[in-house]
Amino acid sequence: MKTITSMIEHQLWANAEIMRKLQLGETNDAAQLRLLRHMAIAEQVWLLRLQGKSTLDLKLWEEGDAGETLELMQANVQGYRAYMEQLTEEELERIVEYTNQQGQPFRTPVRDILLQVALHGQYHRGQFNRRIVELGGEPVVFDYIAYARL
Repeated sequence: MKTITSMIEHQLWANAEIMRKLQLGETNDAAQLRLLRHMAIAEQVWLLRLQGKSTLDLKLWEEGDAGETLELMQANVQGYRAYMEQLTEEELERIVEYTNQQGQPFRTPVRDILLQVALHGQYHRGQFNRRIVELGGEPVVFDYIAYARL
């Protein structure tokens, strides 16, 4: 339980670093914004599934602006913090039944969903940083070890 909690807290911390860039207007590249919106929507999708809600109306790869993306990310921080506060070891083993965005039924343990959220976010933050470097900027430090030092 401690490892998954740490991974989700790292996710939220790293997303806060991205939100800071959005708030400062340092992230306005269309490719970056599309990627960040995708990451935020995917996190929202998983949170809704954990809550037993449908996600079929959400589109994972649509364009969005910085303001919308920032709002999504802020809502996810609040939603995941609330979810993690009530999470128990027993809940980690609960099977969540849902239908993916392509209409396929799935059954996944809560533990695996939370791992997916953490790993998916890390993957896309790497892409985000690669784009920053391509544009001549300095990448953001998202490493877990940097988070763990706090």
